[in-house]
Amino acid sequence: MKRKQYPIFISYRHSDTADKAEHLLSLLEAAGYKNQVSFDRENLDGRFDLEILRRLDTCTDFIIILGTETLAHINDEEFEWYEQLATCNIDSFPTLENKFLAKKCIQRKESGKESREADKHIDFVRLEIARAIVGGKNVIPVVPVNTDEYNFDDLSLPKDIQMLKKYQAVKYQDSKNFLFKDVLDRILKKLKTPIKYHLLKIGSISLFVLLVLLSAISLVKWSSEKTLFHQLKTQTDFERFINGTWFFTSQCSDSIRLFHGLKGTNYIPINDSENTGRKDSILVRWDDKCSLNQIRALRRIINNMMFIPKGSFTMGSVRIEGHLNTPHLANITSDFYLGKFEVSEREWSTIMNNSIDGREEMPKTGISWDDCIEYINALRVMTGMKFSMPTEEQWEYAASFPLNETPLYAGSNNPDDVAVYNANAPQRIGTKKPNERELYDLSGNVAEWCYSDDIGKKPIRGGSFLSSADEITVTFSDKAAGKSDAIGLRLSLIK
Repeated sequence: MKRKQYPIFISYRHSDTADKAEHLLSLLEAAGYKNQVSFDRENLDGRFDLEILRRLDTCTDFIIILGTETLAHINDEEFEWYEQLATCNIDSFPTLENKFLAKKCIQRKESGKESREADKHIDFVRLEIARAIVGGKNVIPVVPVNTDEYNFDDLSLPKDIQMLKKYQAVKYQDSKNFLFKDVLDRILKKLKTPIKYHLLKIGSISLFVLLVLLSAISLVKWSSEKTLFHQLKTQTDFERFINGTWFFTSQCSDSIRLFHGLKGTNYIPINDSENTGRKDSILVRWDDKCSLNQIRALRRIINNMMFIPKGSFTMGSVRIEGHLNTPHLANITSDFYLGKFEVSEREWSTIMNNSIDGREEMPKTGISWDDCIEYINALRVMTGMKFSMPTEEQWEYAASFPLNETPLYAGSNNPDDVAVYNANAPQRIGTKKPNERELYDLSGNVAEWCYSDDIGKKPIRGGSFLSSADEITVTFSDKAAGKSDAIGLRLSLIK
């Protein structure tokens, strides 16, 4: 039986532009392209990937809908494989695909890295673009308008899809209130596929009016659902919404799968695989009100908690003046974990406001001791874990490794190796060398609030970018009354 031909092919990434692709499909069909547009969740026969390639190879117009993240994480080193996949015939594709995936698996094993889900599949969006370019299709990029963060013309693309930027793109405003109908005319003008008017010719005026009304109803329904979809936060929200949506079923399913994947078995690594400290796992009791962004942020926070074994050490020093300068024996009676980095602006914003505002690489400042308590309580509710501020004893103990040497600063006797100090502003987290426990910026950058049973004390440790060299030693202690652009937070955790 002869297979149906689709002269228009829509390509998109499910995690980025699926809603836009579905909207464009409905608009194209309403404009006269009914049954002429290939969409990867409709009428697929046989093996999914081979049917997609067959449709791509036989189409005339290739529409690629890009979002700001669609091409953000492409591996440049794999371009030779994608060039081969883009030019091979369909019969030889499965063999070549298996060789490519096997090669990726071997390379990760040889590098000592764990296999990822992404290594089990090829990037089909990238393949579709490369194959359309090689196949001489009428390529129509539909991309966000240029902003400070995104510029299609300046994208750095691998060789197999570099030619994408040579095609004149249709640019849309990627905002909450934007509708694709505003750029539909520009897309229609670029299509080489003719509209099939026969249905309109044999139909009546009433049929035409009905189609227009249905299109308008669908557009209103889609717009309403889009607004509601972007208000969803928790797993329960998505599970309820999926039962009544017309247009966002796949996005809800993808989000629910992400929730399950991120939560896992509730036991997650306490240290990320790139860290050199002790590896461990910890039980997380996820709060049902956590959003996907919050769960991602929490996993990063937990992954970067570094193990500190219990022990004894001489706290304080006669070398440097400070509020706790008298040497005395201190006992750390329990193992604990300390944050590899200071809490970042992005982490704080995500946990407190479910927002991705703020810079991920900059330490959060301008927070009071009481603000930190509120942040820590939020972490405890979301995870069921015993987060806290470190005590001064825990902080100095972790900063003093190796204990048999007790460097003057956290990780070195030379402050320039490990600390941002005598400066005008804090720097990005982790720009200096860590100490032996792989803890960054304990000396300098921003001072860090510590816990004290004396409510009126509110100690800070480590000094900041404003401090002198004497004020960023591991033994120097100070206290503060309130918020400051030079004071931040490092988390502590007891298992």
